[in-house]
Amino acid sequence: MQTSTSYLDRVVPALGEVAGRFAQLARTADDPEARVPTSPDWTVRQAVMHVVTVAPRYAAGPEGRGRWAATPDLLPALNDDEIRALGAPSMAELADRLGRDLAALCEQIRGYGVDAPAFRFHGGGRIAADQALGILLGELVVHGHDVAGALGRPWAIDPGHAELFAWGRRPWLAFTLPSRFHKP
Repeated sequence: MQTSTSYLDRVVPALGEVAGRFAQLARTADDPEARVPTSPDWTVRQAVMHVVTVAPRYAAGPEGRGRWAATPDLLPALNDDEIRALGAPSMAELADRLGRDLAALCEQIRGYGVDAPAFRFHGGGRIAADQALGILLGELVVHGHDVAGALGRPWAIDPGHAELFAWGRRPWLAFTLPSRFHKP
């Protein structure tokens, strides 16, 4: 599955920018155990942990590995399993790990060139590895907003980042929405 190099050239720097903001938010969280109002089952720490689990998952996908939810309703349980598997790292350790894992993932995806491999994604459809970076950008933007709100801090959303997220998410919506509305 091929997407344009210009998308990759736009999404990778956006990921770096938003991940840097997210990591700083995590490092300076004065109350990591605060509940996240938009995801009340999670604390700030758990929301950060969730985001940290995503980059390795997206690195595993193009290699034919990783855990993926067969249906969207199974995704919360998968996320909870992966959060538990992280143990109890500090917020600084989480921020550092996010930076390392994201840099490695972007290098991996760039290494594929313009013919990024497609892989089975949540819901069973296939997505190109470079487009998946747009979904990861959305994870950072949305959960950054969630965490910032829980901490009483601002979190600006760049419209260009929202566009990259929407474009990356398009294929995922195409194979998950019909399953939600069509009962055989």
